Amino acid sequence: MRPFHVLVTGLLRTPDLLERGVTSWNAMRERRLVGRVLMVTWQSEADRDPDTCARLRDLGVELIVRPDPPIRGIGNVWPQMLAMDIGLDHLDPDARVFKTRADLWLDPALLEAIATTPGYLDLELPPGASRVFDQRVWVPWFELTTAFYMSDECLFGLARDLRKLINFDESYSLRYPVSCGITHYRRYLHPFRAITDAFEPFLLRYTDTGLGTPTRWDRLASLLADDAYLRCLASAYAAYASHFRFDSPDGALEFRHWSSGVPQPLFAPLAESFAPAQAGLKLGQLFCNADRWLHALLAGELPRDELGDRFAEQLGHARADGLAWNRPRADLTRERRVA
Repeated sequence: MRPFHVLVTGLLRTPDLLERGVTSWNAMRERRLVGRVLMVTWQSEADRDPDTCARLRDLGVELIVRPDPPIRGIGNVWPQMLAMDIGLDHLDPDARVFKTRADLWLDPALLEAIATTPGYLDLELPPGASRVFDQRVWVPWFELTTAFYMSDECLFGLARDLRKLINFDESYSLRYPVSCGITHYRRYLHPFRAITDAFEPFLLRYTDTGLGTPTRWDRLASLLADDAYLRCLASAYAAYASHFRFDSPDGALEFRHWSSGVPQPLFAPLAESFAPAQAGLKLGQLFCNADRWLHALLAGELPRDELGDRFAEQLGHARADGLAWNRPRADLTRERRVA
C-alpha cells in the first residue's frame, strides 16, 4: 500500500504535542507507511517561535511559511481554508493525506488502521446514487442535530477529495443565517450542493438548532416535530453514510475535552439519543464518533418509536434525491484501535 502524507496546518501551538506527533509519523516513515510531513503556518508564527521552526525542520518536516492572511472571517475560517489549500498545492491530487493541526494528537495505532485496513475507505454506491468523492473521507465525529456539523480538526482522504472541502464562498455568512457550527457546515455541505438542492432549506431555516442558548432543548423539540427539518437531517445522514467514515474510539484523540468520553447515541429508540442527558458539551452538542450507530439507524435496526418512523419516511425522500449509500464493507480491527 502506498504511503500517505501528513499535512499540519495552523498555529505553532503546543510544540511538545506537535513534536510528539512528528515523532510518531517519523516512526511510520521508517516503515514506509508515511511519505512527506508538511506544515503550513504564518509568518507571524515563524517569527514568534523560530526555535520550534528549526526543530521541526531538523525532524524532517517541510515547513511552508506564508504571509498572514489579511482577513480572518467568522471562526478564523479563511486562514483555515487557505492553509489547507496551500498545503494541498504541494501534493499530488491522488495522494492520500492525513490533515491535522499542531495542537492535536491522534493515536498512531488508529491512524495506521485508517490508512491500512483494506476496504475501509472504499466508496461504493448503489445504482442511481450521486457521487461527490472518489473515496470516503475519515473524520472523528459528527453532531446529530446540525447538518454537516462535522469534525474538521483532523481528517484523512484523497487530496483531490479534500480539495472539495475548501471554498471561499462568503454567501454562507452573508446570505444565510449564521449559527453555531458555520465553519464546519460551510466546509462539508458545500460540495454536496453540486448534486442536490436538498440542503437549501437547512441553510435558510434550520442552521439555528439552539446550540449555546437557554432554549436549546425547546428549539430542538420544535425542530424534531417539523418534517421538513427531519428531511434535511435524513439527507445529511445519507450523505455521511455514503461519503464518510467516523471512528474515534475513546482516548484515541487528544484535542479538546469533547474528543473522548462524551455520551454517544444510543442503540435505542431514536428520541432517546436526542435527549439533554446525551449532550457532550454545555452548549448542547450531541456527538457521534462511530458510524456503527449511523448505519444501524439508516438500516432501520434501532427499536422503533414515533420519531424513528418519521425519520425513516424522510429518508425515503433522501434516496429519491440521489442520496443513497451502501453499508461499509470493512471496519477497523479492535486490535488496531488500541495504542
